[in-house]
Amino acid sequence: MEIKEAKRVKVTARPELGLGEVLRIQESGGQYLVDVAFQAGELRVLKTYPSAALEPAPDIFERYLKGESDSVTDFCLKQLAHQIPIENAGGELSNSRDEGFINTNLLNEQPPCQNLNH
Repeated sequence: MEIKEAKRVKVTARPELGLGEVLRIQESGGQYLVDVAFQAGELRVLKTYPSAALEPAPDIFERYLKGESDSVTDFCLKQLAHQIPIENAGGELSNSRDEGFINTNLLNEQPPCQNLNH
């Protein structure tokens, strides 16, 4: 696979950088230098590497054609881990809906000891 602008690549010797996006390719001194933007937290970091130090990252369709995918069970568990906090409006898996809850039976009835004095 060829390295092109706007494609995603990874640095062979620096896997901790993750995937970066190719912004520009230029020839300098007989070799191609590639400007790659990486996301580091909230910052975007621009680094320049020789094209030989980069390898293209396959997109999701290429990975599917090669058979590189998570198992169905792993995928479902990951989806549930993301969906449960989003869908939980309180009370389903937590006690967050009982804030300010007052038992109406306690408000409407007289305590038993007051009835004995009359």
